[in-house]
Amino acid sequence: MRMINKVYQLIEPFQFIETYRDIKLNDKVIVRPKLLAICKADQRYFLGNRDQEILNKKLPMALIHEAIGEVVFDSSNKFKIGDQVIMVPNTPDYLCNDFAENYVQGKFRGSGFDGFMQEFIDMDSNRLIKANDIDRESLVMCETLSVAHHGINAILEKAQKIKKPKVAIIGDGPIAFSTSLIIKFLLPDAEISLFGKHDSKLKRFQHIENKFNTKPTDKDNNNYNFVFECVGGSQQNNIVIEAIKLLIPEGTIILLGISDSDFNFKYRDLLEKGITIIGRSRSGYDDFKAIINLMKNKEFSELSKNLIDEIIVTESLKDVSEAFSKDLKNEFKTVIEWKI
Repeated sequence: MRMINKVYQLIEPFQFIETYRDIKLNDKVIVRPKLLAICKADQRYFLGNRDQEILNKKLPMALIHEAIGEVVFDSSNKFKIGDQVIMVPNTPDYLCNDFAENYVQGKFRGSGFDGFMQEFIDMDSNRLIKANDIDRESLVMCETLSVAHHGINAILEKAQKIKKPKVAIIGDGPIAFSTSLIIKFLLPDAEISLFGKHDSKLKRFQHIENKFNTKPTDKDNNNYNFVFECVGGSQQNNIVIEAIKLLIPEGTIILLGISDSDFNFKYRDLLEKGITIIGRSRSGYDDFKAIINLMKNKEFSELSKNLIDEIIVTESLKDVSEAFSKDLKNEFKTVIEWKI
């Protein structure tokens, strides 16, 4: 059995087109996208802020890797028609027990592989998680939260052995927000300090008491068990230097920001304290499942909505382009209500 599907691809910066492809229904679950969230990675393609060689290689491509939808067909009989599901964008070539699925070679939606800007999505059942009881505006933030969870999970066992772990988070964007929110609920005894530089963003962190619109100072040095870097870009190197100062001996730095820059710091500073640096990228099915479990807590679910700046209804590709343009002015997340 087959069906014709509409796919809305970016063919060059600022220009979307409608195209078509066949979907094979055998062994697939067909999902109608309902809410999509724009990521900075999507914006880099939309604006053309990638090397031309990369754009030539990856375009045309449907964008968006953060989305929830509604099941409309299921040959696996694991879902009911109308089930609300979160769609996991990572599709590894295989699964193993040696390392997380997001470090296995495979495909990732909206990165060289068509994302969720489609009329329907054909997916394997193990890439979908049912979440009928979760508010959809909270649920669409699941991917952003899952990335933070993947980073936190790397130190969770170690942190749980500390009576009152001290955690510093550097950054005040969506990943910093997600990291602080998850730590609050998974490590309720942790003392969290947030270092940002935008008052308007810091106001969103209602669940955090220690918020500072400043860089860490000397009095903060040798004070933290864990430091989460949530900035990336050209500042990541400087933040690692700051983090080494902030940490107590044998502390841990968790890098969650994305950067193409090289590191340049004194290795002696790192070695003399016995510091561990952990890098984390993207997330997998288990991280999504963990976030959905957290969202069963009403307080967590409601607080996660603070990640959303605006919800924009889209009924045409012109609306989609306008949503991407508006997103550039938003501080956190822009959500698209997909009605094309």
